[in-house]
Amino acid sequence: MPAAATAPTPVVVPPAPPTQPAPAEAASASSLWSGPIPVAAPVDTALEADDDYDDATIMSPVDDDATVLSARHRAARWLLVTADGATHELPAQGSVEIGRASRGRGETHGHLFIADPTRTMSKSHVRLRRDGDDWFVTDLDSTNGTAKRASEGARTVLTPGEEVAVDGVLELGDLEVRVRRADEEG
Repeated sequence: MPAAATAPTPVVVPPAPPTQPAPAEAASASSLWSGPIPVAAPVDTALEADDDYDDATIMSPVDDDATVLSARHRAARWLLVTADGATHELPAQGSVEIGRASRGRGETHGHLFIADPTRTMSKSHVRLRRDGDDWFVTDLDSTNGTAKRASEGARTVLTPGEEVAVDGVLELGDLEVRVRRADEEG
């Protein structure tokens, strides 16, 4: 019967000692920075997934009194889009009254006048109000009324003075408009 093979004995190698920088390198590094070495903060993956955030943070290893720039939330731009593709920028905050453009009636603060070839939209038809990323519409006792058509097709006629969430197409008289973010398609 042959002799049993013996396993080789493992060789243990001690870790190498850390290397020290040359004296000239150490001196020049310490003259640039006297405080602790800055470390980047952990990355929040929720911010990376949101295109509305800039993810650049700038730190200066030379001046510990420098201001650190952090990520900022950019306000979304919103548009009112007519069925023929014309776009009108909506205010960044607050509310705006929407009405039919007429001669001698130029743009004023808090009002947006839209060309209406159907002439069924009133001169002061609705008020749009923004709350965060949500928009609400109120009919201002318009002559031909306001309705909203949800994305699934349900149509709701608004009662004058009633405020409802905007979630599809708005019918201002016979003129159809839609509220959308400027960075959305269509």
